[in-house]
Amino acid sequence: MAQTFLNLAQGVTGTLPTSNYVQGGITEADEWRVTSDFTTDNLSPIANNWERNDNNFEKIGTGVSVSSGTWSFPSTGKWQIFFQGNWVRNGQTGYTFGKINISSDSGSNYSTVAQGHSACANLSTNTYQMLTAICIVDITNISTHKIQFAVSGQADVIFQGNSGRNSVCAKFTKLGDT
Repeated sequence: MAQTFLNLAQGVTGTLPTSNYVQGGITEADEWRVTSDFTTDNLSPIANNWERNDNNFEKIGTGVSVSSGTWSFPSTGKWQIFFQGNWVRNGQTGYTFGKINISSDSGSNYSTVAQGHSACANLSTNTYQMLTAICIVDITNISTHKIQFAVSGQADVIFQGNSGRNSVCAKFTKLGDT
């Protein structure tokens, strides 16, 4: 069904389609964070201490779900996924990688669809860094398409979880239909 519009400034009339892109806006948006610090050396996936953001935030739609670090989607569509990891290393050179991995076979095999990295120089004090990874994926089957977040790097890098603000976090936004 289409809707008629009237542009009074220009005296133009026409028809707009009534697709989700015109009328519906964002139908799904969700935000999660890790609540406590952790160290890493090829930790895959980040499986523990995830909570939905509970500070001045309310998910839109059903929201995503997580079990042991494996994320499931409530509906098919084009999803933008954002991953952020804040970390610290005590006065030494350090590096980390953060990855968004996807599986289309119910979690049997994963491939990396986005990767961020950061490094710090050998300094005499704590060095704070942040990495990000972002992608858009087409979730065509909610039963088989799964996501995991992974970090790797030196064993004494401390990722900074927090239950009061987003420090190590993930954001999911459905941009449109598949």
